[in-house]
Amino acid sequence: MIFVSLVRELLMKKIVIIGSPGAGKSTLASKLGPMLKIHVLHLDRLFWECGWKAKTRETRIDILQKLVMEKQWIIEGTYLHITELHLKAADTIIFLDTSPLLCLQRIRHRHNEYKGQSCPDLPDGCSDNLIL
Repeated sequence: MIFVSLVRELLMKKIVIIGSPGAGKSTLASKLGPMLKIHVLHLDRLFWECGWKAKTRETRIDILQKLVMEKQWIIEGTYLHITELHLKAADTIIFLDTSPLLCLQRIRHRHNEYKGQSCPDLPDGCSDNLIL
């Protein structure tokens, strides 16, 4: 709980979590959100529609522009072509530098756990298509 006290003291209100697939972005965000009482936003959930139909770049930018105006948030997801919007608005950026082997193990675990179902951080109707 020392970490939570430190975060509250430092007034971290706008947090971005980035990293490779399987690095632990969603897991960390899902744990930090309730601890800090800050709403968690999963970019995959916001940027995709059922069946992995991508929203347009302009729509994604509009979504982010509205989100960053909120008083506090935790945004997780790595979309390099539009990260500037939320990275500039953030007061805290967490980069998860996780080894590729561990990322792969986590991706396989997630795939086996959800078996064709959507993960909580994905839109309904979007499951992974892991081929090993």
